Amino acid sequence: MIRLWIGNQVIEVNGEKHVMDTQPVIKGDRTMVPLRFVGEFLGMDVEWNEDYRLAILTK
Repeated sequence: MIRLWIGNQVIEVNGEKHVMDTQPVIKGDRTMVPLRFVGEFLGMDVEWNEDYRLAILTK
């Protein structure tokens, strides 16, 4: 289980807490999470395609 809190740099993964370099926020009606940190923490490769403004996560 992954838990994040809005405005807090702490992430909890399977009961173990870690500190991220940024924090989740709410913009408008959307929750924004630090995708690179979460993806890499889960062992995924994270790329950003500037042309399409698209995040790509691969295992």
